[in-house]
Amino acid sequence: TEQPNGGADANAGNDRMEGCFRTVDPVLPVPFNEGFGADVFPPEGWSYVHFNPNNYMSRNGTTGGFGNSTGCLKMDNYSGQMDITGQMDYLLMPRVDLSTAPVGSTLEFAVAYRQYNSTSAERLMVKASTDCGDNWMTLYDLEGADLSTGTPTTGAFTPTAAQWRTDVVDISAVIGISDVLFMFQTESNFGNNVYLDDIAIASIVGVDE
Repeated sequence: TEQPNGGADANAGNDRMEGCFRTVDPVLPVPFNEGFGADVFPPEGWSYVHFNPNNYMSRNGTTGGFGNSTGCLKMDNYSGQMDITGQMDYLLMPRVDLSTAPVGSTLEFAVAYRQYNSTSAERLMVKASTDCGDNWMTLYDLEGADLSTGTPTTGAFTPTAAQWRTDVVDISAVIGISDVLFMFQTESNFGNNVYLDDIAIASIVGVDE
């Protein structure tokens, strides 16, 4: 800057502004899957938005979905003394091209969660955007007992192979669109940990019973 307000600059220290931005990788084709096998988090092409340096999402390297691997995503809602009720964390998938995805394609993932007690209610949402994140539609929203895959426990939860469930998300609202961004959003109740694994977009072929 030069001559602010037509005069000498009395404070050159405020002449610079710094910020940050994220670049988004090219749109990926389907089928798509992520099993958190690599040590790096977030996985390549994914974006993680969080604000708490103490309670956050990370890769858990000791257990995986249904005991089939040693890697998964963990949202820590348990650690520390600070009440993080209401804290939001956002994990964005790479953009995917669903223009050629057949009718019946779904978003699937493995989830594991136990409440801290019968009233604690961690929340998990899956959202989709077709305008690069300006607007979001909620496709999946479970919390508390509805999200739970086991009985409540006051200890820090790490799932066994039997404490996982596969959930299927209806993505028919975005089938046929060439640039779709999916997001996993968690809301903490300062209760217990939530785990995700084996996130996939696949086509289901079959007939109703």
